[in-house]
Amino acid sequence: MSHRVFTIEFSDGHRLYGMEDGVSGYKYRQLFDSSEAAWACRRAGTFETEEPASAKATQEAVVNDPEASWTFDTRASRSAMWLTGPRDSDEFEIEQPIAFGIYGADAPKEVAQPIPLRAEGVEVECPYCGAVAVHAHKAESSPGGDPSGPLTHCAVVQHSVACHACRREFVYKTIAE
Repeated sequence: MSHRVFTIEFSDGHRLYGMEDGVSGYKYRQLFDSSEAAWACRRAGTFETEEPASAKATQEAVVNDPEASWTFDTRASRSAMWLTGPRDSDEFEIEQPIAFGIYGADAPKEVAQPIPLRAEGVEVECPYCGAVAVHAHKAESSPGGDPSGPLTHCAVVQHSVACHACRREFVYKTIAE
């Protein structure tokens, strides 16, 4: 069988390597520190197939094959050494449909979550990829308020949020606890 090593690159320039079946285009999700380690795993036939428990929680945005003529954004966990996002353009399209007029993608997904009184922030999970990030806003008990200021505890406030890992936008609604 024909195989090749692929590269993913993190925003800080750090690279990890994986193995792709050149006939089918199937990319194994396990990642390695070097292309030599990826080849060694291929020769030994010891690929991990079960996603590590920490992979989704520690995923970051990466670029797939940064040296290729056609790249795309995906996600990977540096600490779990695992490709968590789309492996190819088909999986990318399934996750993030392109809007084509009346045939376009659905409205952004919504997450409604309580924010405790006087909390400095709340952990919000991306409805698309499952990445978790702290949305830092402070709830106060006064009604109304300045929309550019702190969140109000008595009202439902809506924010457009871009996920740090998959970069897709979703709507985050804070609700009084």
